[in-house]
Formats: sequence, structure tokens, C-alpha cells
Amino acid sequence: MTSYRCPKDGTRSDITALTWCCPACRGPWDLDFAPTRGVGANAFSGRTDSLWRYKEFLPLPTPAISLGEGRTPLVPLTDTVSAKLDFLMPTRSFKDRGAVVLVELARRLAPDRVVADSSGNAGASVAAYCARAGLPCTVYVP
Repeated sequence: MTSYRCPKDGTRSDITALTWCCPACRGPWDLDFAPTRGVGANAFSGRTDSLWRYKEFLPLPTPAISLGEGRTPLVPLTDTVSAKLDFLMPTRSFKDRGAVVLVELARRLAPDRVVADSSGNAGASVAAYCARAGLPCTVYVP
């Protein structure tokens, strides 16, 4: 079972708790989960082209939302350097990988509204995935 764990004092909480920090020390939570072991490379063939392709390694293995994030190409620039073309993500940002997992968790917790602060890409990504999930979202930008 996935849960929150405080890295400072070991306090645990269920992920359905709407606390943003450890009540004992006020430190931030870590998401404590163990990915599935023993998944072979062949398990991925024929799966959707999104981050959920790797569901066994994610804390929320049964997805409901996606915009087709992930699976961006890796292009060799030299013999030892490659570039990941994350501008090909749905919102043109690598932030989509985190936003889809965050918003999927929010969808399951059913908040009244998702609130985010951002200076750009993260806010656009969270807003896009909230729209896909049908969740009201407010993004504050400095």
C-alpha cells in the first residue's frame, strides 16, 4: 500500500489524508511505495505510448488520465552525449511527467480545487492535466 512517510521521524500517513506535511515535525512527506519487481522488457511491448506504460514502477499503477506524456525521443548529439526531446511533450515541458501523476492522485482524492504556484511550465502542465481530469484548478504566478 502506498503511503506518506516522514523522512525525519518516520511518521506515516495514508495518502488519502489531506495533510501537506508531517504533523509531528512539520517536515514534508515522502511518498513511500515499492515498485513491482521482476517486470521483463517484453512486458512493455504493445502498451500505450505514455508514462503509464511503466505503471509497475509508479505509485499509482491504474491510470485514468493521460495526454500522451512520456516516450519522447533520445537523439544522439555526439558519441557520448544525447538530448531528450521533451519539448515534444503535450504541454512542451518535461513537467508533464510529474503533473500527470500528481493530478491522477488529486483526481482520486477528489478535492474541491487544485491550487498550484509556478513561474511557468509546471503551472501550465498542472492546469492542462487538471482540465483533462475535470478538476477545477487555480495557478498562481509571481
